[in-house]
Amino acid sequence: MRKKPKCILIFGSPASGKTSFYDELKIDKNNYNYLNVDKYVEDENGDCYNNLAKASSKIFKDDLPDNILSGQDIILDTTGSSFKRMQGINFDLLYYSYDISCHMIYVDPVIALIRNKTRKRILPAFVILNEWCKVYSNINHYKLLFHNKFSLHTPYTTPPTLDINERMVKEKLDNYIEEIGGLQNYTSTFRKTPLTAEELVNRYKQWDSATQSVNQCYNSIIKNLY
Repeated sequence: MRKKPKCILIFGSPASGKTSFYDELKIDKNNYNYLNVDKYVEDENGDCYNNLAKASSKIFKDDLPDNILSGQDIILDTTGSSFKRMQGINFDLLYYSYDISCHMIYVDPVIALIRNKTRKRILPAFVILNEWCKVYSNINHYKLLFHNKFSLHTPYTTPPTLDINERMVKEKLDNYIEEIGGLQNYTSTFRKTPLTAEELVNRYKQWDSATQSVNQCYNSIIKNLY
């Protein structure tokens, strides 16, 4: 009897350490196809170089379905921000008799910002925070979807104290941006030119909205870590 194909799902916000988690997996990676948007975006010889939307489309519309249909062992490294999308993928995997495991990598929002700034591919700061909210608001959904196949990892963060003053979270985020000299010094690698004065004003509005979103969901997310 042919053994079940395997799929390892690795979720987490951008810059949470998903690729580092992959690197440390103690499995024979030669048996798996590794699907990771960073690999596509950073390949200077590929047709998705520096194009996040195109890379994501190639994975989810082409490569992942092809791998599932062929019964290939898969490691999917993605944010998991869209629970609806992952529900559909989980259904397909189960239909084709996959053995599924799901690992979510949690990281504090400030640490995500710091890690993102040191990467080869840097996203705007407000995008990091918005994705942080979307991803970790799904923790309970994934616990219910994958049951004992779900595990939560906190390699870069000691789970914080519950019920902290939410204003402190925004202050911590704002202090970090102030320490590096402002959002003009947190430049996305997807931009080819510096921010204009008008764009910088708009960027601060996006930042303020994102930090408010983190405030609103922070304590409920932290409770789900326990």
